[in-house]
Amino acid sequence: MQQYSSTSLDNSISRIYYEKIYKKLPISLKKLTFQIFYSLKLSILVRIKHLKIPIFSIVGKEKHNHAELKILFCGEKQSLDYLLNIIYSEKPEVEFLEKISIFFLSKKLRKATKTYDMVFVKTDRFFTQYIQKKGFDVLPEWAEMQLDITKPFEELSNKFTKSAKDDIRKIKIIDYKYKFSSDSDIFEDFYHKIYHPFIVSRHEELTIPEATNYNEIKVLFEKGSLFIVQDKDRVVSGFIPLISGSTAFFTYAGVEIKDNYLTKAAGSALYYFFIDWSKKQGFKLLKFGGVRPFLDDGLFDYKKKWGMSVKIYENMYGVFGLKILNKESKAVYDFLINNPFIYIEGNELNGMVFTKDKLDTEVIQQIWKAYYIPGLIKITIVTTQKIDEKVKSFISSEYNGKIMLKERLVD
Repeated sequence: MQQYSSTSLDNSISRIYYEKIYKKLPISLKKLTFQIFYSLKLSILVRIKHLKIPIFSIVGKEKHNHAELKILFCGEKQSLDYLLNIIYSEKPEVEFLEKISIFFLSKKLRKATKTYDMVFVKTDRFFTQYIQKKGFDVLPEWAEMQLDITKPFEELSNKFTKSAKDDIRKIKIIDYKYKFSSDSDIFEDFYHKIYHPFIVSRHEELTIPEATNYNEIKVLFEKGSLFIVQDKDRVVSGFIPLISGSTAFFTYAGVEIKDNYLTKAAGSALYYFFIDWSKKQGFKLLKFGGVRPFLDDGLFDYKKKWGMSVKIYENMYGVFGLKILNKESKAVYDFLINNPFIYIEGNELNGMVFTKDKLDTEVIQQIWKAYYIPGLIKITIVTTQKIDEKVKSFISSEYNGKIMLKERLVD
């Protein structure tokens, strides 16, 4: 199914630009052409592929109860692979059906209603209202994490979780140091020996090609510098900081995977030192890149522990449409219960949490503590059980529109 990869054209054009054009330009033109190319790539090239999408039929065992789950997926193979890893306990049967215009989606869905349990559509944010009208919940492919650092550091650190504070103690015990480097040899070592192995080891076959685009990462380094953390003289982690006015961006981070540096808080050292340095430089906002829309995702949880908020990622245009066709399927509900997610409503982000538990004040407070993050307008809790009037009254008085309750009964 390689012929249906949505990234092959992107990669080919990027390779031509960086290797055939950018390298041969005089310095005075490099910055200008890079800005033009990068803007066009984000706003046009990566978006036109959503006009016509491949359709896949998937049958396999749901990850948690191992019941059969049938899904119709409309979208690029790369996004399909990501979802399959979340949904299924083992490799499911995947059949490519056809390639259609998104505007013929309704016709395809009418035929799918009696055959499949769920439908996922991966498309562009431009089509959000269109697929919402077709009955889909819309999840951002990526949401952006950011941190307002205008408040005193002590006040910021009060919002760090216990896990983050434990990491800070490790950082101080090991006595990590940080510095900036513009040395191209240090960058080469960082990319090839730390960054690339780190990304591939974490994501394996799900590694996004853009995440290891050497040419693009090197150009960004040449435009700025490399922020590195050292254990004595050894570089153990780093990232490329980008600056725009009073905002600093955390991009292309990697951690040494040898000698247990992942468990020695070398990654957390990047966050901690970056926040500390940015405060001293007078920056107001830090942007830490994207996270997947699932609230139990490891990276989401990791960034959340530093007191960050979440927002719509303006420069990432992909969205997932999710529609439940078989509302009696326990496999569907097990997927939903184990994968709370962020969804888009208007231009706002909200949380969606499914539960089999009978809702009472304690359960609601646990859900709120576990899944609320600044930036979410509300959390919708969907339960399989009848909701007591006392619980509804509690929600109304204590959460003031921040929690919405829904009943969806399953035998």
